[in-house]
Amino acid sequence: MNIITSTLPVLGILFLVGSLARAQDKTSSLNCQQVSIKSELSTLPQLPPLIFCGPSDTHSPSQEKSLNLDQTSYLNNIVLESPSVLSYKSQVKSSEYSLKSAKGSWWPSVSMSNSSVLFTDILSAQNYGGTPSTPSSPSTSGTSFNPFNGSSLRDGFRGRSSSELTGWAESYSNYTQAYPVITIQWNFLDPSRYPQIAAAKHQLELSKSQLLQATQEKRQQILQSYGNFLFTGFQIAEVLRLIELQGKIVGEANNRVKLKLLPRFQYDQEFRTLLSYQTQLQSLRIQQMNANVALNTLLSPIKDADNNQLGALTPVFSPITLHEILAPAIKPWPWDDLETVKRSLAHSESLKQLMLQSRIATDNANEQWGGILPTIGLLGYMTYQYTAGSQNYAPPTQPTGAASSTLSNYAGLSFSWNIFDGYATRNQAKSYEQSALSYKAQYLDAATQLKAQTLETLNQLSGNNQLIGLSLKDLQSARQISSDTEERSAVGLAQQYDVINSEMEKHQSRLQLIQALAAYVKSYEQLKGLVGTDSRPQTNSTLTK
Repeated sequence: MNIITSTLPVLGILFLVGSLARAQDKTSSLNCQQVSIKSELSTLPQLPPLIFCGPSDTHSPSQEKSLNLDQTSYLNNIVLESPSVLSYKSQVKSSEYSLKSAKGSWWPSVSMSNSSVLFTDILSAQNYGGTPSTPSSPSTSGTSFNPFNGSSLRDGFRGRSSSELTGWAESYSNYTQAYPVITIQWNFLDPSRYPQIAAAKHQLELSKSQLLQATQEKRQQILQSYGNFLFTGFQIAEVLRLIELQGKIVGEANNRVKLKLLPRFQYDQEFRTLLSYQTQLQSLRIQQMNANVALNTLLSPIKDADNNQLGALTPVFSPITLHEILAPAIKPWPWDDLETVKRSLAHSESLKQLMLQSRIATDNANEQWGGILPTIGLLGYMTYQYTAGSQNYAPPTQPTGAASSTLSNYAGLSFSWNIFDGYATRNQAKSYEQSALSYKAQYLDAATQLKAQTLETLNQLSGNNQLIGLSLKDLQSARQISSDTEERSAVGLAQQYDVINSEMEKHQSRLQLIQALAAYVKSYEQLKGLVGTDSRPQTNSTLTK
């Protein structure tokens, strides 16, 4: 039992050395620098400089130069070139062409139908004299109009005595016939035309709203991901400092245990505290790596290359290089609760889309009701028949150079009326009307939820603002205690153990302040997204290396 007791300090020291070595290895892979953020809060008039620790930048200097662009234009280009936004931009173009197609129904339609070009060869034979009967021309078969079809004279010699018969005589004839039919249709009274155009207009508005929402969501995703990346880096820096100080406390506690000045369980408690800080560090590192991956994915999306192949991913870089562009501002919310709710209801793209979908369903219902009414229009035909050769092929031969032509024009009113279709059109119209009512109910429900969510986020923002003030007071108190402890240590009234503890309390207060700031920025960005306005805060933050 005594052997185990005597070896515990040695094992603890060895484990401590290994833990500190691993922590040092983790720290060596991090790039730590001082970062400043502007604050406009009354509870935090001046934010103290913070240390950021994050992944080392791996992009080349040429890439760094290419990233040094105008702040607004760079972020806008990233958002507008993202695949999701490009998808909605194409959808807007599609809706624009659909609207043009619907408006095109105002114009008359011109078409060519039942037209033909016939090449005819005829071999005729008869054993009597006179003019033969001519069959109808096949060129007009199935057309609306039946123009010239040749002679229909009866053979005046039929039924006479067989003594009038002659020897068989044959003749060969051929001709080419062109028969175009041009149809002009203009429905000047079409009850379904107006709802169809209205539905296309509302569909275009819906596509534009979806594009704007996708743009806002993409910007919000980038800014929120950067906020997670940034404040996680601030927390990592403080936890690293706490690990360093806690390591000193563990070493001091071990020395006191050896001198019989401290019970062993206090050493074990200090050692467990060190392990908890290391666990917290590992958790923060994972969060930061995930935020880094999310940011690199958002800022460098996969694009199409040649031959429909996916383009290669750009080299990964540390998002801290874009701090000037993406840095959040700690600023107060500009509107009160009532005004915020009004703006969220008025500018929410989700609510606009539900209302537009209701209007589209109403337009579709009106289009179906219009389909039950008659359609009145003007209908015109123009036919032209040209024959190179002769259709009258009486023997012995046709005239050389024979040709004929016929031009016909027909015009009148056209009526189209779906008198009965088994109530299919009527039922479809009622189906669209119920869909419109459903979208209106969804609109009211979404508006209620949006109001509640807006008020909840406002409460979170207000609570986080108060938490920032309390954390700042706690930090100021911890600083004063740390300063007093150092002064007492200088005159021999406090031990080094007390100095380290007071320093740790100061960094714990800084860690709480950073967490409060992160929660405030998150609530602020969420509130901007709910209001539906541009979620990028205006900031004059600076990056100091």
